[in-house]
Formats: sequence, C-alpha cells, structure tokens
Amino acid sequence: MRDGIRSVHAALHRFKGELAWVLAGQAMAFAGGLAAIKILTNLLDVEAYGRFAVGLTFAGLVSLFVFGPMGQGVLRFFSICREQGRLHQYFSVLRRMHGRVVRLLCLVALLAGSISVFVGHGEWTGLVLVSLLFGYLGGLNHLFLSLQNALRQRRVVALHQGGDAWLRISLAVLLLAWFADSGAYAMAGYCLGMLVVIASQLHFAFRDELVAGNWQPPQTEAGDDAQMYRSMLAYIRPFLVFAVLGVFVLYADRWILLGMYGEREVGIYAALYMIASAPITLLMNLTGQFVLPVVFDQSGSMQHPEQAQRSRRSIMLSVAVIGGIMLFIVLIAFVFGEPIIRLMSNAEFSRYATSFWVIALGLCLFHLGQLLVMHGLTLGRPDIYVFPKAVQTVSFLLLAIWLAYIYGITGVAAALCVSSLLYLITVVRANRRLAQEEGVRAGWAS
Repeated sequence: MRDGIRSVHAALHRFKGELAWVLAGQAMAFAGGLAAIKILTNLLDVEAYGRFAVGLTFAGLVSLFVFGPMGQGVLRFFSICREQGRLHQYFSVLRRMHGRVVRLLCLVALLAGSISVFVGHGEWTGLVLVSLLFGYLGGLNHLFLSLQNALRQRRVVALHQGGDAWLRISLAVLLLAWFADSGAYAMAGYCLGMLVVIASQLHFAFRDELVAGNWQPPQTEAGDDAQMYRSMLAYIRPFLVFAVLGVFVLYADRWILLGMYGEREVGIYAALYMIASAPITLLMNLTGQFVLPVVFDQSGSMQHPEQAQRSRRSIMLSVAVIGGIMLFIVLIAFVFGEPIIRLMSNAEFSRYATSFWVIALGLCLFHLGQLLVMHGLTLGRPDIYVFPKAVQTVSFLLLAIWLAYIYGITGVAAALCVSSLLYLITVVRANRRLAQEEGVRAGWAS
C-alpha cells in the first residue's frame, strides 16, 4: 500500500506541470459544458431542446462509428511508431483513412438529407445535416486532440478544449438571437465554433517537429504503408464492433422515450443526463488525457515484462482513485439532486430529480468498466471486450423498453444502471481470463 502511495506521489511530482494544464483545460471545458446546458434549456422550450438532443445523436454516431475508433488507433500507434522510427508511415496511413472517411460521410449526408426531405420534415432535414457536419468537425478535432495527447502537448490540448466549449455555446447563442429559437440554429453555432478550433488545431499541429518533419515522408515502399494500414485496422476493428453495440446504450434511451412519450420527455431526460454526466466526463477526460498516454508510453510495444507490470500498476491505481471520487459524485447527486438540477436548468426539469442520482450511478459503473478496459488495450487485445459490450447492449435494450413503458424516465435510468453493472462485472471477468492467458505465455517463455 505504501509503495502504491509513493508511486502516485512520485508520478504527480514528475508530471505536475502536465497535470496542471490538463486540469485547466478540463475545468474550462467543464464550465463551458454546464453553461451550455443552463443557457440552452432556458433559450429553447422543452420540445425544442428535445429535438436538439436527438440531433446530437447524429453527431454522436459519427464520432462513435468513425472518429472514436480512429482516435484509439492514433493514440495507441503513435508511441509504437515513434519507438520504431516509422512516424512517416503513421501519418501516411492516417491521411489515407481520413480520405475514405470524408467520402463515406458525404454519402451518408446525401442519404440522410434525401430521406428527411422525402418524409416531409423540413426542420429535421436541416437539423440532421448540420448535426452530421458537427459530427465530422468534432471527430476531426478529436483526432487532433488524440495526437496532441500522444505528444503530451498538454497546454495546446487545454487551450483548445476550453476554447471549443465556450466558442460553441457563444456562437449558438448569437445564431439563436439573430434567427430563431431552433435546435438547428443552435447546432449551426456549434459547427462554427468547431471550425475556428480546427483552424487553430492545424496551426499548432504543424508547429511540432515530429508532425511537420514526418507529414510529407520520403518515398517508401507501398507494402510498408499497406502493412501498417492493416495493422491499425486490425486494432480498431473491435472498436467498430463496440460502436455497433454501444450505439444502443448511448442513444437508444432518447429514441425509446421519443417513440413512447414525445419530445418533451426526451428533452427532460437529456438535460438530466448531461448534468449528471458533466462531472463524470470531466473526471474521465482528465484520466484519458493524463493517465492513458502515460500508460501507453510505459507499455510501449509490450515486448518486455517490465512494461506490462508498469502499465498494470498504473491502471489499478487509477481505478482505485477514480472509483473513490465517483462514489462521492453519486452521493452528492443523491443528496443534492433537486437544487443542482434547478441551478443548472430550471424548475420544470427539477421535478424529475429522483432519476438524477440513478443516472449518475449508472454512468459511474460504466466508466469504471471503461477504465479496466485499458488493461486489454495495452496488450493489443480489445477484442476480449466484445462479449461484455454485447451483455451491456442486450440488457439495456430489454430493460429500457420494459421499464420505460412502466416508469418512464426513471425506468430508462434504472436500465442504464443495471446494464452498466453487468458490463463492469463482465469486464472484470474478461481481465481475469486475460491475466491467465498472459501467465501461461510467460510460463512458456521462461
């Protein structure tokens, strides 16, 4: 125990400058996110906010299916390619992937717009198209942040995260004031804010010597790029499976409520969810920005037993610390839920405070499982978590449909909580199986 505490203290002292910037960036993003909830829930009526929340699911789909998996590859392969002196191939592969993503998203936007026009919902057509654009821009920003986190450029990441949060809501408010109180205009403001951030991202990315010096590589063998492309695809492919499974857990709640009750219930649930998730997202972003790059640096290519031991120790210390903080967050949500919701939105939303702490508990259980997934990622085994994701998805869908029919918003919150607990349990079991496999391999090696 004392050794663990000393390790944490030594790590904090060594990386205190980086940690300060991570905290600053997340604090600015956290404050901007809370301001967005407060402002939009008061500028838009509950139904319009519900449409805006549903529109965000389209942007979320782009991130979940495209840029989320790509971001995992960007973060993991950077340390490997830097160690092997292959960064020029790394950036070549990323450019190739991005080109294919742009073509795919253009086709999706054309199809989605055509369907919206055909069914005759003019407002939804604009909302869907602008949401897809925001999803692309947000995904591109996510890739830059993943790269900068891999480079451990904490100051650059912090400034862009804070700027992103405040630019989005500021420009959304301007468009709502100039035009109409519509979810589509709020989303358009989000897009404009993200464009400014991406322009800045490009500027800072090419100021880094590792990026600028390897972006336009010397002529290489086509087979080398193809091999890395296949390797990266093999690594991110399980994340695509996770996306297929995770889309239901992340967004089916809003669509279930929309189908059963309407836009008003979606707006209320979305506001409760966003308020509950704000401190948890802040905590997980801090962990992802500060801990994950360090863990991957320590694990490297995982060719030495010492690398595996260091990364495993860091993961378990992170889970212990984050778990304690999450317990405190749930207690605060349970005791002070109603005044918190009234402060961050308005009295109409606070009437549903009984669901607030249940949503917070479900999110904490889910993210604890996500932290434990880092063990398999460092070993290049994301595939081992397909079954836990499937368990979570199936249980959530069945429970959400059943309980939403009986209890409405509270039922969906309970379904999130139970399915997240099942996910955490199955991830722990998967990690135990993985540890047994690694023990057998170490025995053969010795």
